[in-house]
Amino acid sequence: MQPDVVIVCDRAKIQRRGIFGAPDVVVEVLSPGTEVKDRKQKMELYSSFGVREYFLVNPDLQFVEKHVVYEDAHRGIWVYHGKETFMIDTIGLELTAQDL
Repeated sequence: MQPDVVIVCDRAKIQRRGIFGAPDVVVEVLSPGTEVKDRKQKMELYSSFGVREYFLVNPDLQFVEKHVVYEDAHRGIWVYHGKETFMIDTIGLELTAQDL
């Protein structure tokens, strides 16, 4: 898989040949051709490898979905629009949906 944006907090995972290990945060920009794959295949794969936060950005409908997988496999899902703020908890960054 090749995500649109990744955040890796453990510098030891980053090597010249690529990232070795799961990123901490993944952001996918949805398009009509990729949305089904981003929502199903990629989301399941990323969570099974330990990605902490997964964001889906829909530039056409202008929203951000935040998906968090907890240690007990429970998933939290939040949707943000326009000037609503949200956190990328892993790195303590607050953004508005329209900024992302």
